[in-house]
Amino acid sequence: MPECPSCGADEPTGTGYCSYCGRKLPKPIPAPSIEKADRSPYQQPSRAPAYPAGQPPIKNWLTESVLVTILCCMPLGIGGIINASNVDKLASYGDMDGARRAAARAKSFVVAAVVSGVLMTILYLVMQFVASFGDR
Repeated sequence: MPECPSCGADEPTGTGYCSYCGRKLPKPIPAPSIEKADRSPYQQPSRAPAYPAGQPPIKNWLTESVLVTILCCMPLGIGGIINASNVDKLASYGDMDGARRAAARAKSFVVAAVVSGVLMTILYLVMQFVASFGDR
């Protein structure tokens, strides 16, 4: 029941005006929604990728990108991670062509990182082999 801020009288009629002094009563403040209170203000709403019916999901190459970043070649792996993280985001917005292009770029970064890692390992082994004969 709202109370008049000027005369202090209770207003049971619900008209929005005090029946004793005639002043307009303040509107009651609504209680916060439970739905909004459960979610953090920093939490982004999640959207699952909306793939058309019958179409398989697009491989995002994120796991492979993280592995080549740790094991092989960090600069190329980071490029793969950036492109791989865009695949699901683009698919959730319905941009399937963009998601396919991002997946293809992520795959090319992964392949380039693996090839460069293998070549660097072979080069290192050859240099160690040659250096072992130079000491004699």
